[in-house]
Amino acid sequence: MVTDLDAETLQPEAFRRLFRYWLHAKADMALPPIAAIDPLSLPHDLLHRIGIIEHESKSGRLRVRLAGTGIRDATGAEWTGRYTDTMPAIDEADRRFQWCRQNGRPYVNTGPLVWANRDYSTYSVLALPFGTPGGTVERIVLLFEFAQ
Repeated sequence: MVTDLDAETLQPEAFRRLFRYWLHAKADMALPPIAAIDPLSLPHDLLHRIGIIEHESKSGRLRVRLAGTGIRDATGAEWTGRYTDTMPAIDEADRRFQWCRQNGRPYVNTGPLVWANRDYSTYSVLALPFGTPGGTVERIVLLFEFAQ
């Protein structure tokens, strides 16, 4: 997991574009507001590969609020509406989601794709926290890249 991200050198280019969007929405706040998670403002060509995880304050659990069609097509599974702690083979990813939520910091991770029903060997994900001006993470926006 890489947590020291640079908007000028981040790869792939799609990650760099979304990270720059996050930085712009964040401005001088601890986190960008969840209102910035707007499909009309986000890079349109990336929407199908974006997932959104929501922290449910009542239960304390993380739930996939939205998984783009590109994620479904690449993995062979529908993730929308599922709790991350019930998904098969994503224990490490769930720990990273929790780290992002607790620390309010973005990260990139690349690793073997063991949680999909398709023939991709690796994936990379950019995770970007959104929330309150005081730094409480309410949502995490994920952008996926899949490789064979």
